Amino acid sequence: MRYHVTGPPVRPTAGSGRWEFPVEWRAYAATGEGCTGAVGVATVLSADEAAPTVVSTAEIASPVRQGPFLIAPMGWEGEIERATPHPKPAASGPSGASESGQRRAIADYFADNIEDARTLFPYWRDPDLPADWSFTGAVQDPTGVNGPPDGYCAGYQNGRGYIGVEICAGYMRLRPHYEPVWRRDGAEIYELFMMDNAPAFVAYSPRGAAHDDALGIRVFVFDTESGVAYSVRGFDPILRGADTDAAIAIARSLLTPSSAP
Repeated sequence: MRYHVTGPPVRPTAGSGRWEFPVEWRAYAATGEGCTGAVGVATVLSADEAAPTVVSTAEIASPVRQGPFLIAPMGWEGEIERATPHPKPAASGPSGASESGQRRAIADYFADNIEDARTLFPYWRDPDLPADWSFTGAVQDPTGVNGPPDGYCAGYQNGRGYIGVEICAGYMRLRPHYEPVWRRDGAEIYELFMMDNAPAFVAYSPRGAAHDDALGIRVFVFDTESGVAYSVRGFDPILRGADTDAAIAIARSLLTPSSAP
């Protein structure tokens, strides 16, 4: 189980060396008999100060869910409980963009400049990127075939003129990752963690014999208030392989609402 501390700790009793904390439920690892439900207000939990900050597929023996994200051991055949769907936000179609910045083709909407993108797409957030990176365009597909039906996907190029990162936002459809290794050869693992009090998920290629530096890092963070998930997919060398710090920093910047009009 994983919990969030909701109050000050209670000093340990003489000789125990452990503090007790009031907590609320955040995630669970299913056993053969299942595990679900909330932790009561009066519940206390004893914990070591050096508790792990992430849950990794390299360490789990049963499915683990945090918010809408779920990971499971390779070949898991036991029961998996799905997360309760978040209430879907009201649909909000494109409006207000200039005619030159708005194109409709195959039921999609496109913005080729940042001003139109900020007006055109719901849940828009401006990410924190290197100063020499630039916006290349954003698209919304109301049908949901090629992108978020109620959101957007935006591309940004790096200082060398190549696509550095793709950022998407959309209502979370609860499609959990049941397998811990995407390519089934040990090159990629998944980790669940909390990012600024929001459930988050990262996929990357860890250092070691199976490391693949060509794999782009993917980070997802779930806005619990809106039910919208923001994703960062890295293509630039600084957003590949095992160094997740840069990709996580971009995802963290999306948690702060944009100040743009």
